[in-house]
Amino acid sequence: MSASTSPFRMILFDLDGTLLKESREISAKNLRTLKALMDRGIKVGLATGRSYRSVQPYVQQLQPNGPLILFNGAKVWCTTRQEFIYENTLSFEQAYIAMKLIREFDEEHAAGGDISDIHVNFYAGNDVLISRKTPRSIESEIKDGVPHTVVGDLAAYLENNPKPPVKIMLIGDPATLNLFKAEYVRRSPEPTSLIHSEWNYLELMQNGINKGQTLKRIEQSYGCDAREIIAFGDNLNDLDLIRFTGLGVAMGNAHDDLKAIAKRTIGHHETDTIHEFLSEVFAL
Repeated sequence: MSASTSPFRMILFDLDGTLLKESREISAKNLRTLKALMDRGIKVGLATGRSYRSVQPYVQQLQPNGPLILFNGAKVWCTTRQEFIYENTLSFEQAYIAMKLIREFDEEHAAGGDISDIHVNFYAGNDVLISRKTPRSIESEIKDGVPHTVVGDLAAYLENNPKPPVKIMLIGDPATLNLFKAEYVRRSPEPTSLIHSEWNYLELMQNGINKGQTLKRIEQSYGCDAREIIAFGDNLNDLDLIRFTGLGVAMGNAHDDLKAIAKRTIGHHETDTIHEFLSEVFAL
C-alpha cells in the first residue's frame, strides 16, 4: 500500500512520552519517515498539552503541514491559514477559585500540615506565570523550554489582572492532586475539565476541552475526516484523540487505560517504533 492509496491522510502526535524521547528529541529515523510522508502529501501535526511557544523548536525541526493542537485542545493552530482556528479559556471564576484553593493548600503546607506542596503553572497568553521558583518549577521550565515569570501570589495577581488563563497546570504528589481536584469540584459552580496529563500533573481547562473535541474543526479546515487520521499518544490527556480517530495508537510506555481503548499498541517512545509502524502502514 502506498501513501497515495492508504485510507489515512493525516497523522497527529502527542509530544512528551510519544514523539519525543526522554532527551526531548525526535529520533532521527522517526523524523526522516515523517518528512518522507509529508513529501507524499500526508498531513503531519501535533496534539500536545504544550503551548505554541513551547512547541516551536519541534515545529522548526519537523516543519509540520498539519494542525497544532495545543493546551490539550484549548487552542488549535492551522498551518495552512497560519492562524488560530480555535481558542477557549477558563472563566475568571474557574481560575480564581483554583488559585484561592492553592493558597489554602500552601498555607496548610507551610504550617506543617499533612498537605504536600503543589507547584502551579498559570498560562496567560504566551507567558507562564508562577508564584515562586521551586525545584518543580525549574524542572517544568527546562522541559517546556519556556522561561517562567514570578508574580507572587497568583490569586492576588488574578484580582489585579482579571484576564483568565488558557489553562492552569498543577504539579505535585498524585494523592495531593486528587485532594485538590475533589475540593475544587465541590466549590466550583462551573464544570471544568480536570485532566491528568502525566502521573504528577493535573491540568484545568474549560469544560469539554480535550484533544479529541478539536477534530471537527480540523475536519473543516483540512477537509480530512477523523476516520482518515492516525493518532499517537501515551497518557490520559490523549484518550479522546485516540478514541475518535480512525487509528488510535498507544505507545508501549502508555497508561494502561489508553492501551485499553487504542486499536494498536506499539513499542516504547525511546525506540524507532513510530518509524517501524508507519513504514508498515504506508508500505514505505
